[in-house]
Amino acid sequence: MSRLRSCLLLGLVGVAVMAGLFSWLRHLGTPPRERSLLQSFHEHRQQFERLTVLMRTDPTLHGVIRRSRSVHRGDGWFKDVAPTDTSYDEYFRLLEEAGAARVDRWGPRHPGVCIAVWGWGFGGNTRHIAVCALERAPEEQVPSLDDFYRSPGPHQPVYRHIEGDWYLWADW
Repeated sequence: MSRLRSCLLLGLVGVAVMAGLFSWLRHLGTPPRERSLLQSFHEHRQQFERLTVLMRTDPTLHGVIRRSRSVHRGDGWFKDVAPTDTSYDEYFRLLEEAGAARVDRWGPRHPGVCIAVWGWGFGGNTRHIAVCALERAPEEQVPSLDDFYRSPGPHQPVYRHIEGDWYLWADW
């Protein structure tokens, strides 16, 4: 009888651990609330503006990724930056300060610069949010990202206007 109890107890613990893990993973995939995204934008606006200026002054640079310390110059793939190369240090520092993962040049449909601030997923099921400085207003605008997330899918990428030429972009 005690062996049966041990097996049942072990099974219940396993189910509880799996339920907790599933709940935790679902929470990770929940995008930040619009209010916290806007607050972060205003707190780090100087970094976002400087990253945009840097990208716009170097037309051959297409993207910079902070974590892997790699850059894309329009010649195909991202390439790692040598540890001795300090020419991209300002990009990496600004991305770190803003809590952002990468900065990319966008176009031609929505020309501008976008700074990725959140991402989640794996393979073909990924979701992202970026702060973008666009050269013209996009057509695919929504009044609220929070309401957009609650709407039934499938979803197409959308923008939420912040102010001036600044937008939040989500590919939910």
